[in-house]
Amino acid sequence: MQDYYPKEIYVDQSVLDLPHTKRILAKFPKLPVHIVTDRSDIKFPQDHSRAKKQLYLARHKGQAVKSCQGMGDYVCCQYYTLALVSDCHLECTY
Repeated sequence: MQDYYPKEIYVDQSVLDLPHTKRILAKFPKLPVHIVTDRSDIKFPQDHSRAKKQLYLARHKGQAVKSCQGMGDYVCCQYYTLALVSDCHLECTY
């Protein structure tokens, strides 16, 4: 797996003072940091590869742990999924 190194960081204002946010920002002291008050301000069309180099720190809204949803009429595996991130830095295609 390749290491992830963003080119800029966006931080939702509501998480700015949280310990995790401070710890992440301390790891990238030379990167530009943009404070976001409204998520829609950073939602604009841009090149996919460029977007993967931007890190957005925000509070996860929703369930972090969910049971595996399975597919159609199939019996599910009885595993649980853990949602900690949205997207990833790898150039995946599905």
